[in-house]
Amino acid sequence: NPEDPYSRGEDEALLRIFQRFGSYFTSLDPLPDVAVYFSPLHPWPQQKSVVLHDLARLRRPGMLVSQEDVLAGRLAGCKVLFIAGLGEGEPKVVLDAFGQFESKGGIILKDKTCAASVPGKDLGFAYDKDQVHDGWGLAWPNGEWEFAHLWTNYQQTREKPLLQAFAAVPAIPVSTSDREVLISPLAGKESICCFVMNATYVPMSVEGKWRQHAALPRRADLLVQEGWHVRDLLSGKACKLERAAGGNRFAMDFTRAEGAIYILTKREPTAAAMKTERTGSTSLRLTAWLTAGGDQAIADPMPFEVTLEGPDKTTYYRKFASLGPDKPMEVPVPALEKGAALTLVVRDLVLGTVNSRTIDPAAPQGTAEVEDVVGRDSIRDFLTKRKGNVT
Repeated sequence: NPEDPYSRGEDEALLRIFQRFGSYFTSLDPLPDVAVYFSPLHPWPQQKSVVLHDLARLRRPGMLVSQEDVLAGRLAGCKVLFIAGLGEGEPKVVLDAFGQFESKGGIILKDKTCAASVPGKDLGFAYDKDQVHDGWGLAWPNGEWEFAHLWTNYQQTREKPLLQAFAAVPAIPVSTSDREVLISPLAGKESICCFVMNATYVPMSVEGKWRQHAALPRRADLLVQEGWHVRDLLSGKACKLERAAGGNRFAMDFTRAEGAIYILTKREPTAAAMKTERTGSTSLRLTAWLTAGGDQAIADPMPFEVTLEGPDKTTYYRKFASLGPDKPMEVPVPALEKGAALTLVVRDLVLGTVNSRTIDPAAPQGTAEVEDVVGRDSIRDFLTKRKGNVT
C-alpha cells in the first residue's frame, strides 16, 4: 500500500531480495516431503488449505498433487502421502499408485472422512465441518473468526494426533524448534535453500481483528541434521552450529526481523570459479559455480551477480542470475571502438567471491543508410483521410 508509510521499507526490502535471488529461487524445486492429494471428485479446497496449514505448523512442508501428478510418478521422493476427504469412486489406477507408493516404503496418512477403501493409517480425527471453517476470508483484516477457528482447533484437536502420526516418519534435513517458526525449503541435488518465517501470533486471549497480520518477537533454533553446512544467504555469513539432540542447531533471533533465508550444503563452499566461451561476435556463454574442497564443483545452481564494464567503468550489462556447472547464461557483448576492452565481473552472492576476465568487444559496424520506405506523401495522405484523432 503506497499510502501506508509502515509498509514501504518492508516492500522495498522484499523487492531487493527477489531482484537479487529470484532466479536462484526458481531454479530449485520444493523439498519433497508430504504430498497432499487433491481429487477432482472430492475437491473441498478449504479442507486442503487447513491440511496445508497444519503441515506448515508441523514444519513438514506439504505440496498438493493431482491425479495426473500421481500417475506421472510425482510421489517419488515424498515420505508421506496425506489424504483427507477422499470418498468412493477414485480411479483404480490412482489407488494402485497409492499402493505402490506404500509398498516402496512410503507412509499414507488419512483422516476419518476418507472411505474405508482408501489405504493408509487413520489419523484418529476428521477434517470435517467442525475442523474446517465455512468461510474463505483468512487474508482479510476482518477475517478474525476464520483465523481463530483455524488456529484454536489446531492446538486443541489436531496437533497432538498429527505429531503422533509423524513421529514414525523420517525427518527432513532442516526444521525449527517449535510450531511458531515455520519453514519452506527448496532443494537441489546437494543443497537446500530454506526460508524461515516467524509466525508467533498474539494470544487468543487478546481480542482483535488484526492477529494474522502481526507477529510477536521470538527466538528459536534452526535444527539441522548432521553433515550439513549452513550459511545465512542475506548476510553472507557462515552459521556457527552447536551440537543438539539428533544433529545440530543454530540460534535464530526474530526480535527485529520476521524471517531469514539459509543455504544448506553437503559440502562446505570455499570459492567460486568461472569460464567463458565466445559464441558469436556479440555474445559469450558464461558458466560459474561454487567449489568445495579445492576445485570440486558443487552441482547445484547458485546466485551470482554478472556485470560487464567498459574501460571507464561504465556498466554495459548487469544481471542477477542463477548459475551452475550445468546452467550457463548468454551475455551480450557490445561493440566499442578499436583498442577498447571490456571487463566481465562475476560475484557470487553466497561467499562474496569476485572473479573477472577481460573480454574483447564486438567490432563496430558501419552506420546503415536511412531509407524512407513509406514516404512523406503516403503518410500525409493517410493522416488526411483519417476521420478521428491520431496520436
